[in-house]
Amino acid sequence: MKKTLTILTAILFFAAPAFSQTAPDAAKDDLLKTNAAVVRLYREKKFDEALTAARKAANLTAQMHGKDSAEAAKAESNLAYVLFAKGEKA
Repeated sequence: MKKTLTILTAILFFAAPAFSQTAPDAAKDDLLKTNAAVVRLYREKKFDEALTAARKAANLTAQMHGKDSAEAAKAESNLAYVLFAKGEKA
């Protein structure tokens, strides 16, 4: 579980600087806050809440960068980690 948390944190940390310069600042801020919430809730083992935040982050990322972007793939991966922690299939 600790390894999974480390991987999730690293993915979110390295994905943050990759934001498109064309995305509005408010949308970027919302996505950053949502990603931070995913990590915090995951660490607190609040997987139901983390799942809601991870889904929101995945949707926001797809809207900002496109559903086939590397950023969207990272967001979907983070969502899969939360689902795995909950014992659900992605």
